[in-house]
Amino acid sequence: MQQALGNLQNSLAYDLDLQSRGNEIAYALYVLARNKKASIGDLRYYADTQVEAFSSPLAIAHLAASLALYGDTQRSERTF
Repeated sequence: MQQALGNLQNSLAYDLDLQSRGNEIAYALYVLARNKKASIGDLRYYADTQVEAFSSPLAIAHLAASLALYGDTQRSERTF
């Protein structure tokens, strides 16, 4: 499990194409947040500056849920 989470973290460091891979990135952030391994700074960055780049409502919901898991309810509600 730890190796899988580490692989997700590493892949996010190199995967910046939100237009074509936004769904995968958002889900990876959600999985990491569920395991307290996501970077809160990354979550806030995506929510504050890149939310329009995510192509589906489900990806945005994953991002918002990730923020909620970290206790950032105000930003989470704004993202939803």
